[in-house]
Amino acid sequence: MGFFSRCVKSKKKAAAYEKAEAAKRAKDGPEGTVVKAPRRLLPRCTKRRFGGEFWDLLVFGLFAVLFGNYLYGSLSGHKFYISLYLDNALTQGEWYPKKTFMTTLDTNEWSLWLRDLFVPTLYPTENYMGQPLDEDSRRYLADGGPMRVGLVRLRQLRMETGRNCAVPSQFEESCLNCVGPYAYRRHDELVDKDKWTFTEYEEPTAGLRHSPYWSVGAQQFFGYGGHTIVLNASNPQAQLMELKRTTWLDRNTRGVWVEFTLYTPDVDILSICQIATIYSPAGDLIPEYHWYHVAMRDVMFMFDTYDNAFYTVNLMLLNVYVIVKFAYELFVVYGFAGHWSFYFRDAYRLIEFVNLLCFFITVVLRLAIRQAFNPLMKDFAQADEVYFDTIHLRDLCLWCDRVNAINAILSVMKFFKYVRFSKTLTLPVDVLMLSMTRMAVLSVVIGILLVGYAISFDMMFGFTIAGYRTFTESLLTLVKCVFGDFSFGELLAANRYMGPLLLISFWMIIYLIVLSMFFSMVSGAQDEIVEFNESHKTSTTPVILKDLAYASSGVCRVLNNMPFVRAFVPSADDLLKLANKEELEPGDTPRASPVDDDDGGGGDDGDDAETDGGDGGGGGDDGAALDDEIDDDEELRRTVFDPSVVVLEAIRELEVGQKEIAEQMKIAVARRRALNEAHKVESQVAVREARLAV
Repeated sequence: MGFFSRCVKSKKKAAAYEKAEAAKRAKDGPEGTVVKAPRRLLPRCTKRRFGGEFWDLLVFGLFAVLFGNYLYGSLSGHKFYISLYLDNALTQGEWYPKKTFMTTLDTNEWSLWLRDLFVPTLYPTENYMGQPLDEDSRRYLADGGPMRVGLVRLRQLRMETGRNCAVPSQFEESCLNCVGPYAYRRHDELVDKDKWTFTEYEEPTAGLRHSPYWSVGAQQFFGYGGHTIVLNASNPQAQLMELKRTTWLDRNTRGVWVEFTLYTPDVDILSICQIATIYSPAGDLIPEYHWYHVAMRDVMFMFDTYDNAFYTVNLMLLNVYVIVKFAYELFVVYGFAGHWSFYFRDAYRLIEFVNLLCFFITVVLRLAIRQAFNPLMKDFAQADEVYFDTIHLRDLCLWCDRVNAINAILSVMKFFKYVRFSKTLTLPVDVLMLSMTRMAVLSVVIGILLVGYAISFDMMFGFTIAGYRTFTESLLTLVKCVFGDFSFGELLAANRYMGPLLLISFWMIIYLIVLSMFFSMVSGAQDEIVEFNESHKTSTTPVILKDLAYASSGVCRVLNNMPFVRAFVPSADDLLKLANKEELEPGDTPRASPVDDDDGGGGDDGDDAETDGGDGGGGGDDGAALDDEIDDDEELRRTVFDPSVVVLEAIRELEVGQKEIAEQMKIAVARRRALNEAHKVESQVAVREARLAV
């Protein structure tokens, strides 16, 4: 039963209420009869006690506001346009007609790209009108792009001659210059590190030792470190000519990276760039590039502008919320000591815990990001003299973005936890949870089929079609085929018999058998959920809806006074009526009003009828007729705007409960006496038997 937060502030209101009710209900009684409420009850005021679900929803609303502000401040379209500028200026721009970095075929073309396009863009000396640039303008890319932070570094990974070679013994004498494929963490172990006096060999730092570079084209990891050279700002072209003259790149080269850092002051974004060229053991080049952009306010605490201050404060509040909430959930889990599995059996609790755990990881990563960026701030004054190694900072930011990407999904999924009172909104989640247990075996079958066909396609087309060049690529290509992304023409051109045969058989098994079973399981789970919801459907209004109606009634009351807004806002009176609505459970009987009895003491109508000499029946009929004549406004006034009715109903319930407890106590005392009498009889019988035996 809902209680009002309003109180009976004066006895005059209570007396007026008693007179009005007496005039309506005591029609047959003496004129002027007043139904009095117990005086001790009128001053007592009880505020509305909101349920736990309402407070959980309120906390989730606070989290949604903080997380939404964080996403609004971190998601920006400027990063895309910076990447587009770098693509057009460095990797997609033509340094020769129809020649770009992505169409590089050999080392000579790579060196020409570096000389004719890359260096003039990163180290400009004159503007588009041919006029020389001053020292400050030379730090910006050509055409006024981002600003170069520090110098550019070239880094090479090499393998020793004869390392990892698998040449038969019969060909060893004729294959003296064999260089095997690249082996991770085994590069440059025995290479002469002082072969080039103008370069420096660097060992990978501790932070980068376990964070390798993944080549998408080569499908392989490459370590950091190697032979490096930093292009100075005074004459980088001379350094490139010296590299080419001394054949810095040869058969032992397995990869070369161009690494640099940019800063766009107009949007306050730091760009960490890598342009990689992988040397395959087969002799071809695999050009790749990777741009990563991070806002400066994500790597340091900034209060210089209003937006940065708001973003930083909001991020701090979000971190505090995550830490407090995560500590609370750990305390709840600790309360299940010895039975922790019961806590994680609830899917929504599991989502909540994983979400908070990921947020806690991001808090730790952000502290590590700021710690890694602080040493770089000291060298900003020497921007044209040193190279800024920001690769470790980029890796930390990438991990933070990956965890945040997972958090975004989990944070949205938590919304279904707070709308469980609506079976329609939670139907997709319930169907998913029920289907997951049934699809475990089917998922294993799908995995076995994909592995088998991936091996088959790799063996047949791995040397002609790029999508099947490795087992992993074949597996990913077949997954895309399941969703309709395939190239039938390539398979037909590669093998006119095996190509269509393998693809059609794969379609027949996956589409006609496996996916049909999948959709059948999902449909069956949905039917079960709908049937279960229909069988357990009740007309009772959820408590959280009543709490929401009561909490929003004040705002709606203000909006109802606005001329154009009132048409789109529910009435505050209707919300209060819903908030204090009482539903009868199956088997319950309607509760009599506490003002139906003249004495207010909670006696039933039968006793009153006997006392009044049989006039109670007529009075009850007249009372029912009067209740039917009460219009909606009067009923709303009684149940909503006058809290004394609710107080009296609560007292009536307490009195009925006290009577039931007294009756139960009488029954218990009678049972106790009967047991005592039985024990006495048993003891007397035992004494008699003992005497007879003697």
